[in-house]
Amino acid sequence: MYQAGLVYEQMQQWQKATETYTRIVDRQKELNASNSTPALASLLEMAKWRLDYIALVAESQNEQPRLAFPPSTNLPALGRH
Repeated sequence: MYQAGLVYEQMQQWQKATETYTRIVDRQKELNASNSTPALASLLEMAKWRLDYIALVAESQNEQPRLAFPPSTNLPALGRH
């Protein structure tokens, strides 16, 4: 599920990424001393971090003015010579 969340992020499908990471975090309540491992704890922390990151990106996009060139500006393509 974590890998799917990363793919959704790469595709800029923020809602699906958020839903996927939230599903992971919600499963924390299923863990107890007998079925919890350091790897699972790490995965939960990473999913929480990704949720925080998506929220931060969304917040910054809403607060920052968009920098864009006017449609009539002809700029050369980067990386092409």
